[in-house]
Amino acid sequence: DLAMPVKSIFTSPGGGTAANPARMRMGKVALAGFAWAGENRIARVEVSTDGGARWLDATLGKEDFRFAWRQWRHEWTPPGAGYFTLCVRATDSAGRTQPIEAAWNPSGYLWNSIERIAAVVEA
Repeated sequence: DLAMPVKSIFTSPGGGTAANPARMRMGKVALAGFAWAGENRIARVEVSTDGGARWLDATLGKEDFRFAWRQWRHEWTPPGAGYFTLCVRATDSAGRTQPIEAAWNPSGYLWNSIERIAAVVEA
């Protein structure tokens, strides 16, 4: 398969490493980002707020072009204070979904594993 791998990223919240988790207050939180699929289109983006146990559909932006990043957004109300692993994965118009782990490749250009960020919700 010569198609470019499907990818997605978070742009909000920012940060999100284990050493420096994204910090947020209780209440509604806008999770947002972009997804890309090369010559295919982004057909679906899903978000998980529990480390990948359950997935919910994100809302896709109106712009839907081949070779372009597509916006996505999901409103989340944390169930309580604590530590959360937020994940995002995309599926393209050919039915390919981001894998849990990307296949190794020499240059790293084909990296496309599910994006994960750490978040701390403060009471």
